[in-house]
Amino acid sequence: MEAFREQVLAWREAGIQGTTIHKALVRNHGYSGSYSAVRRFLQALDPRAPAATVILEFAPGEATQVDFGAGPWLLDERSGELCKSGAFVMTLCHSRHQCAEIIWRQGVSSWLECHRHASACSASIGRAIR
Repeated sequence: MEAFREQVLAWREAGIQGTTIHKALVRNHGYSGSYSAVRRFLQALDPRAPAATVILEFAPGEATQVDFGAGPWLLDERSGELCKSGAFVMTLCHSRHQCAEIIWRQGVSSWLECHRHASACSASIGRAIR
């Protein structure tokens, strides 16, 4: 990275992100190093930069995290066509145990039904752990 110090400093001053800097170095200057090397170089320039990770700690039963997401393409047994599915995931914050369910619609009724299923799943996990 030292060979590119002045160019990297100029890009950094211009507000260009590290991933973009890495791509430009590879494309324009034949750089063969990793993005991680660029990231470490940039971090060393400003050691006061805050940590990007915050550890969240929860007591048992205090919180869960839930979300809808994209699921795989699956075969609809009735029509024989491939259909895009979704996924519902509930994570228990203390134990990090997860309950997941494949879904076809992301609406309020699906959201509520998935919560009921995940709550039953979470209850059975709690019994198994004790």
